[in-house]
Amino acid sequence: LPVKCRSCFQENIRRATFSQHTQEICPKRRVCCSASNIQCPWDGPYDQFHRHVNECPYEKIRPLLSKLINDVARLDHLSQLQKQNQDLENNLQELQDHMEQMKNENESLREKLNETE
Repeated sequence: LPVKCRSCFQENIRRATFSQHTQEICPKRRVCCSASNIQCPWDGPYDQFHRHVNECPYEKIRPLLSKLINDVARLDHLSQLQKQNQDLENNLQELQDHMEQMKNENESLREKLNETE
């Protein structure tokens, strides 16, 4: 049975392809801005998408925002590396302290052994 799209009012759409029409073909289907990944809040009908993208302030500053996003990601990574480095330094200090304790204990045991001989 043919159906009619309530968004664009196209008629005689085959029921079997209606889902494809609403998701891929309908000019009134809802789409997000291509700059939604950099926080553009626009969402609207597909037939207004290209006009919006041409006027979108987020698209105009995309190069700067992309650089800032990459810089923040690198800073986060650097911060993680610094934390890992600090953890390793703390572990090293604990091992050195433990080694010093073992040396002292070993020396003490040697002295006791020498006294018993």
